Amino acid sequence: MYLLSSLGIFCRQITQLPKVKINMANLQWDVLIASFIFGLAVLPYIIKSINSVNSKAGLRQILAAFGVGFFMDFTTNAVINYYFK
Repeated sequence: MYLLSSLGIFCRQITQLPKVKINMANLQWDVLIASFIFGLAVLPYIIKSINSVNSKAGLRQILAAFGVGFFMDFTTNAVINYYFK
């Protein structure tokens, strides 16, 4: 779950939205390492919330871990851009 949530964060960093286009400028080791650090910070909350619904490992946990990482970073960027730009 840690790997998938961190990869979700990293995939959001290299994707430009609303156009679905790869941002090659962010395809760097620094961004990948920062994504894993951020994933480590939010991992306990992700695991607790996902396992409260269903504690058996399955497709729901896999998709939820990746999706939470992706959309958490998406929401964070949207809030920061709204208030600071």
